[in-house]
Amino acid sequence: MGKRENGALAFGTQYQQERLHFYLRYIMDSRTLTDACIKRYVAHLREEERTAATTNKYVHDARAFLAWLQGRAVTREAAAQWKAHLLSRGCAPATVNAKLSAINGLFRFLGWDECRVKFLKLQRRTFRDASRDLSRQEYDRLLSAASGYVELLLQTISSTGIRVSEVRYITVEARLTLMSLTFLWRTSPTPATARSGPRCPC
Repeated sequence: MGKRENGALAFGTQYQQERLHFYLRYIMDSRTLTDACIKRYVAHLREEERTAATTNKYVHDARAFLAWLQGRAVTREAAAQWKAHLLSRGCAPATVNAKLSAINGLFRFLGWDECRVKFLKLQRRTFRDASRDLSRQEYDRLLSAASGYVELLLQTISSTGIRVSEVRYITVEARLTLMSLTFLWRTSPTPATARSGPRCPC
């Protein structure tokens, strides 16, 4: 072994340095991603009680990375090259970061923390781009193309502004509770000092 300098182990001879470099390269080159690794990751995500949508998204991105590797060893350089590959294909920075989150989580699970790559820096927008909003005509055409449950779902999302993942909370029981609270608020005695304006039913 080498001498200790400032509390750290120093490998003094060139032979020892070459041996250390060989072992480090061997460890790095032995990081081979397989479908079995991804299946273990799926089981881990389910144990963590991740949603089915999140699990499916992570698995899809992990398998896309596996296919891109084409049997090569997993390294930080390879992950960085995949990030550049996604950008060259025209993927939006937010999409690239979502895919990087999937493989970084996979690397953390496998104990390959050295392979994790940094996310792209996103510029925060103070105001939403108006071109992303639907016009009234576009909204009417969207509703006319839908029917039944889908039409009600679109009306609920557009009128409340809730996220798609929050739709499950819109239930008959929740609607009845809201109607009851609204009825109690409208029929309850109002103090004279507060009659000049509406009150929040909360």
